[in-house]
Amino acid sequence: MIRAWSLAALIVTALSLGPSFAHVLEAPPRLLDWPPELWREATVFHGQFRLFGILGGPLDGGAVLVTAGLAFVLRGRRLTFAWALAGAVLFAGSLAVWLAWVAPANGILATWRPGPIPADFQAVRDRWEAGHMVIAGLKLLGLVAIALAVLPRDAGPRQSQGPVPISPRSGPPRPCGLAGRRSRRTRHKWPSRSGGSGCCPRAAGPPACRRSSALRRTACSPRRAPR
Repeated sequence: MIRAWSLAALIVTALSLGPSFAHVLEAPPRLLDWPPELWREATVFHGQFRLFGILGGPLDGGAVLVTAGLAFVLRGRRLTFAWALAGAVLFAGSLAVWLAWVAPANGILATWRPGPIPADFQAVRDRWEAGHMVIAGLKLLGLVAIALAVLPRDAGPRQSQGPVPISPRSGPPRPCGLAGRRSRRTRHKWPSRSGGSGCCPRAAGPPACRRSSALRRTACSPRRAPR
């Protein structure tokens, strides 16, 4: 569930940011180089941004919904929930800026007709362009917040697990008392010099083995016991 909401939020918010970022890239020549007649012809009469309105509106609304849904599914995780909620608020704020700032300008642009340049042309153009720049900035911050909410957290350096224990069959010989606890299949008896029988692991061979760390030592001999 969380992965699906995270993927949907990243895709929809990125697609919502795309048209707004395109507005920012196009703004410098439109504001500084284009004459008023060209700006009006391209923007109002020839539909340069027609698809922006057809696709941008659903994407903006969808971005608010998916980011709010992501914040809801992450409500049990304090830090990621805060980032997701911040992203939802920022995308909702961008939509509010469009409704309060850009939409009235669009309403004025829809009343323009071919002929002389309107007297309020510069004010309407600047409001329209500036509104899209503000929207792009809010969406960019919202996308960053959503990315921070869905990216995996760093678990930190792994702790050392210590040396790997050596298998008793391939490592150094164990004391006789420990080796005597093993089954007969994993030990071998050797006669001791004191007349008794010591025990050493089969893989360890006949080196000296200790019967007790605090008591005497018993040497194991490779000779077989007399029958």
